[in-house]
Amino acid sequence: MSEVKQSGANLLSRRNFLRGVGTVGVGAMLAACAAPGGAPASGGEGGGDAPDAAGKEIKFYVFWGSPGAIADQLLADEALESYIGTGNTIDFKSGFNQEARLTAVASGTPPDIGIWGSYLDFMSRGAVIPLDDYIATSDVVKEENFISGNWDVIQYQGTIYGVPGFECFVRRGLNYNTRLVEEAGLDPDNPPVTWDELMVWHEALTKFDDAG
Repeated sequence: MSEVKQSGANLLSRRNFLRGVGTVGVGAMLAACAAPGGAPASGGEGGGDAPDAAGKEIKFYVFWGSPGAIADQLLADEALESYIGTGNTIDFKSGFNQEARLTAVASGTPPDIGIWGSYLDFMSRGAVIPLDDYIATSDVVKEENFISGNWDVIQYQGTIYGVPGFECFVRRGLNYNTRLVEEAGLDPDNPPVTWDELMVWHEALTKFDDAG
């Protein structure tokens, strides 16, 4: 088994993406990093052929801190080994701030995979590698599985430099408290996907105090 130390990736429906975008980034991004050059391996949902060499450490750094609290959950997926190869490990770090990011790039020691923000800054400076060929051989990462706005933001001058699948900002996903949703008589497993459905949730979840 691959070891994971702390310092999900199937085809996504629109509803599942909106509900759980924060939990799918690891597999999707690692799938995009499978070596290009041949058709993806058949018989499974992996992202092409798994890396051949074992004993490698893949550095995966995230710029904000909250994912660190669920790192074990994110990286415990049994499918992870099919993406990174048997015997390889992941070094996951959160809270990787802007100064640390710039220092890592300037010193030539950046992580293999990063969720950093300010993506255009790194893409325009040539600090990240194009992923077009990798994605072309992946049977997991497909443009049609992503919201168009998310797919557009990871491109620069017609070249793809990232895989959307971890962030859950306002324009990228819907965060909600399942307990409050259930108490309002709504189904947390069936979130709204249209403005009209969202308004129904808004009205059901909104409570007014004496001041209105």
